[in-house]
Amino acid sequence: METGKKKKILNIVMVIMAAVIVAGGVLGVGHIKGWFKPKDVPADPLETVLRVERITGVCKIERSGIGYELREGDLIQAGDILETADLATLILKTEDGSVFRLREKTELEVASLNKDDIKLSLKKGSALFNVLERMLLEAGGYGYEAEEGIFLADTRTGSGSIKVFSGSVALNRPEGSSETIETQHELIVSETAEGTDFQIVPMTLSALDEETIRALIACGWDGLCFAKAEMEQTLEERAAEVRRQQEEAARRAEEEKQSAQGGGSQGGSGTVPGGGNEGTVPGGEPGGGGSEGGEPGGEPGGEPGGDDSNPDPPDPPDPPEPEVHYCTIQIRCDTILSNWDELNPDKAPFVPEDGYILYAVSAEFTPGETVFDVLCRVCEEYGIQIEYSWTPMYDSYYIEGINQLYEKDCGEASGWVYLVNGWSPNYGCSSYVLSDGDAIDWAYTCHGYGDDV
Repeated sequence: METGKKKKILNIVMVIMAAVIVAGGVLGVGHIKGWFKPKDVPADPLETVLRVERITGVCKIERSGIGYELREGDLIQAGDILETADLATLILKTEDGSVFRLREKTELEVASLNKDDIKLSLKKGSALFNVLERMLLEAGGYGYEAEEGIFLADTRTGSGSIKVFSGSVALNRPEGSSETIETQHELIVSETAEGTDFQIVPMTLSALDEETIRALIACGWDGLCFAKAEMEQTLEERAAEVRRQQEEAARRAEEEKQSAQGGGSQGGSGTVPGGGNEGTVPGGEPGGGGSEGGEPGGEPGGEPGGDDSNPDPPDPPDPPEPEVHYCTIQIRCDTILSNWDELNPDKAPFVPEDGYILYAVSAEFTPGETVFDVLCRVCEEYGIQIEYSWTPMYDSYYIEGINQLYEKDCGEASGWVYLVNGWSPNYGCSSYVLSDGDAIDWAYTCHGYGDDV
């Protein structure tokens, strides 16, 4: 009896202890996430309020070593590290109206939220800032300062770049000097053999990528150096040019297809001129004496009968035209733009500004040809460097490099992969036999062996 009571008491104690542990865990997580703090009050009264204004896609936060997904309305604290996933956008807003817009694959650390100066560190990616109070920014290993203005900080296109659309941004050089980047100018920071090169150049609307233009339009901020109507017109012109190129490619492909089909039918109908009637013995009479070249002593001046009775044999039929099919092929390395800090610096000159080495073009092939065959032919036609090797284990060719970009040039898992109609085959490109209308996409992967393309 006494033993039963002891067991019952022990069970009650264990339940209480478990409840205390769970409650402690909830309180700990709630403290980190700020569940028990007023929504409009920062952790430190000397800090400004920085709130998540809008989220598109998946955005994460790391706070005190614990990571979780952000939600709209969350308060940001000093020390937080924010990260946006693929195709995600994160918009932050301070209590005085400053706005920070993080693009996809961007990581931003909030070093300080002091009301006198906010300190941020752009670890990777790209962010658009509309600053209404003093802000210090570290990007690409260099420091910048802005009192008021609109600018884009980008670590994807080199050691760092700053594009100023309104106001000005000061660059604090490592040696202690400073330089001002004025409105409609861009700072380009690049690493050379001699050291770091800082270059400030005028900025034109035509040089901006489509993502930046769309972001500026969506923000609706006043005071930009480019008017909204001007930016919208630029986007319309680019879209029209893309449509024109697509229509031109389709027209050329159709003309080539019709030309190939037309050539084949002409060759087929002309294999035996005259339907086989030419070359018979004129007059229809059997050769008679003429078959022997005429009787000796025949009519003077007469033609020997052999030319008519033994005509030349007909020409052999022309070989049939090979059957021709068409596909499209493009070559891109745009994933490198989001992983620039991992790129071998010597390979930077070989990465196009928009990441496309070859826009989609129409290419012809004959039945039985492979993705590898078309790639080699297109690279030769457009003067694109390519290197490959035979892999006996997989009984296929392996693409080592295109346009001087090779495996492991942008990370240990980087290299070339191919997709056909959006699908990534699990065998070599010289084993994939093409079908008419296939769409080939050669892409440079930086992570996940193709998951990022």
